[in-house]
Amino acid sequence: MKFEDVRVENMSYPICIYGAKEIPVCLEIKNSAISVRQGFENNSLVSTAFYDRIKIDGLRVENFNGDSLIKRWEDCNGSIDIKNLECAISSEKYLKKAEKPFECQAI
Repeated sequence: MKFEDVRVENMSYPICIYGAKEIPVCLEIKNSAISVRQGFENNSLVSTAFYDRIKIDGLRVENFNGDSLIKRWEDCNGSIDIKNLECAISSEKYLKKAEKPFECQAI
């Protein structure tokens, strides 16, 4: 899944990417901007399970002070590459393991 040159306004739910052990998923966000809706700024930006690669290059995130940029719930050998990120959270909060599995529902 790739997002390039995208502007998202008033985001109120994390980007959910959910692969399978046998077929892990990839996510790439490039040259994009995301503005989070007031009242939802404490969520994670991405929720994931069973990923092979997550690459972020050139992302500006506004109105976000969540507990993590990326929250995952399974131990995974997938790679995460983050470059050129403009965000209010510190790098220690880029990746966090979820306390329990999450549901990924279509919206």
